[in-house]
Amino acid sequence: MNRSMALAQALEAAAQVEKLAAATERAAHGGGGRALELAAAGTTWADTARVYTALAALLPADDDSTEQVS
Repeated sequence: MNRSMALAQALEAAAQVEKLAAATERAAHGGGGRALELAAAGTTWADTARVYTALAALLPADDDSTEQVS
Protein backbone atom coordinates (compact mmCIF):
# COMPACT_ATOMS: atom_id res chain seq x y z
CA MET A 1 0.00 0.00 0.00
CA ASN A 2 1.26 3.47 -0.80
CA ARG A 3 0.22 6.90 0.45
CA SER A 4 -2.26 7.50 -2.38
CA MET A 5 -3.95 4.18 -1.75
CA ALA A 6 -4.25 4.88 1.98
CA LEU A 7 -5.71 8.32 1.31
CA ALA A 8 -8.20 6.85 -1.16
CA GLN A 9 -9.32 4.36 1.49
CA ALA A 10 -9.64 7.20 4.02
CA LEU A 11 -11.83 9.15 1.61
CA GLU A 12 -14.04 6.13 0.96
CA ALA A 13 -14.46 5.60 4.70
CA ALA A 14 -15.25 9.29 5.21
CA ALA A 15 -17.95 9.04 2.52
CA GLN A 16 -19.50 6.15 4.46
CA VAL A 17 -19.43 8.27 7.63
CA GLU A 18 -21.28 11.05 5.84
CA LYS A 19 -23.99 8.66 4.60
CA LEU A 20 -24.39 7.04 7.99
CA ALA A 21 -24.56 10.40 9.77
CA ALA A 22 -27.44 11.45 7.52
CA ALA A 23 -29.18 8.10 8.06
CA THR A 24 -28.67 8.40 11.81
CA GLU A 25 -30.22 11.86 11.84
CA ARG A 26 -33.23 10.67 9.82
CA ALA A 27 -33.68 7.69 12.15
CA ALA A 28 -33.38 9.86 15.24
CA HIS A 29 -36.06 12.24 14.02
CA GLY A 30 -38.28 9.56 12.53
CA GLY A 31 -38.35 7.38 15.61
CA GLY A 32 -37.31 4.31 13.64
CA GLY A 33 -35.25 2.96 16.51
CA ARG A 34 -32.16 2.33 14.41
CA ALA A 35 -30.32 5.52 15.34
CA LEU A 36 -27.98 3.83 17.84
CA GLU A 37 -26.99 1.09 15.43
CA LEU A 38 -26.39 3.58 12.62
CA ALA A 39 -24.36 5.82 14.93
CA ALA A 40 -22.22 2.86 15.99
CA ALA A 41 -21.56 1.95 12.37
CA GLY A 42 -20.67 5.57 11.63
CA THR A 43 -18.23 5.58 14.53
CA THR A 44 -16.55 2.45 13.20
CA TRP A 45 -16.18 4.00 9.73
CA ALA A 46 -14.82 7.21 11.30
CA ASP A 47 -12.21 5.16 13.17
CA THR A 48 -11.33 3.43 9.90
CA ALA A 49 -10.88 6.79 8.16
CA ARG A 50 -8.58 7.96 10.98
CA VAL A 51 -6.48 4.79 10.76
CA TYR A 52 -5.99 5.14 7.00
CA THR A 53 -5.17 8.83 7.40
CA ALA A 54 -2.55 8.01 10.05
CA LEU A 55 -1.15 5.26 7.85
CA ALA A 56 -0.88 7.67 4.92
CA ALA A 57 1.02 10.10 7.12
CA LEU A 58 3.57 7.39 7.94
CA LEU A 59 4.06 6.14 4.41
CA PRO A 60 6.70 7.73 2.18
CA ALA A 61 5.59 10.04 -0.58
CA ASP A 62 4.43 8.24 -3.71
CA ASP A 63 6.85 7.89 -6.57
CA ASP A 64 7.34 5.51 -9.47
CA SER A 65 9.64 3.23 -7.43
CA THR A 66 7.06 2.56 -4.70
CA GLU A 67 6.03 -1.08 -4.71
CA GLN A 68 2.25 -1.48 -4.48
CA VAL A 69 1.06 -4.35 -2.33
CA SER A 70 -2.61 -5.19 -2.08
